[in-house]
Amino acid sequence: MLLSQGESSRMQKSIVDEQQKAVAAGSFPIELEDPGANIMFGFANMGVNPGDLEKAMNEVIADVQKSDFRAGIPKDPKSGRG
Repeated sequence: MLLSQGESSRMQKSIVDEQQKAVAAGSFPIELEDPGANIMFGFANMGVNPGDLEKAMNEVIADVQKSDFRAGIPKDPKSGRG
């Protein structure tokens, strides 16, 4: 959802709107029992090398992997956890 669902998703904002490397980019889950998979795709804009689009998509994924999503969650005063 965070990566590719909706106009405010990371892929849409970064790859389609800002970098304009793709006319569309997204992903969808393949729900298996264990562990499952996620298929990602991008339709390169005219004149964009598909390898450059792939690199941009990998950078968005790496950025999400490094993000601390708990930063905006208030800490519990008893446990100190966010």
